[in-house]
Amino acid sequence: DWNVGRVLKQLNSLGITDDTIVIYFSDNGPNGVRWNGDMKGKKGSLDEGGVRSPFVIRWPGHLPAGHEVNQIAGAIDLFP
Repeated sequence: DWNVGRVLKQLNSLGITDDTIVIYFSDNGPNGVRWNGDMKGKKGSLDEGGVRSPFVIRWPGHLPAGHEVNQIAGAIDLFP
């Protein structure tokens, strides 16, 4: 996503990239099946294509790059 790149570029220019946790996620699946690959369903459905969404955390020095977690999670899991 272009705007994520803009945020990361600004963090880098401020010299705080490695001291900042960056979290990228979305609320639910896409509007159409075009972006769902082989998953059944779309936004509004309870099928995998309607509920699966990206959830990426960047925390240098704390989380290893490329690490994947297959447990179910949601935005509520970020609540402080």
